[in-house]
Amino acid sequence: MVYTTDGIKGPTSGKPLTLIFDEDVCIDSEISGNVRIIAKGKVYLANRKQTGKLMIVANDDVYLIGSTQNCLMFVSSDGNVISDSSGEGFTGQIQAAGNVILTTKNNTYNNWVQTDSDFVLPEMELHGS
Repeated sequence: MVYTTDGIKGPTSGKPLTLIFDEDVCIDSEISGNVRIIAKGKVYLANRKQTGKLMIVANDDVYLIGSTQNCLMFVSSDGNVISDSSGEGFTGQIQAAGNVILTTKNNTYNNWVQTDSDFVLPEMELHGS
């Protein structure tokens, strides 16, 4: 598992900072600006304030723990999505192959991140046979 306590700061406009992980990742720090996280495993956002616009695409579960009130999010998971955002609610869009658990009542649908042309998934090239 990749674990970091370093803050992650993406640009405030234009193409987002893209982080790609080949395993589970736990980010125990503030994320701000426009950030896209793509992970082969689980994604944990642990106990910090998230601001800006955030896209998370994971092949396993996604855990959103901490403040997401000031963040527009798009979350796509091949597993479950669990959001426990300190009672502040979730704003964005979630698609999951498994369960979606939101522990707050103040949840708002917003498809801005998914429809923003800067947040489309990067084109991938396969090498080898």
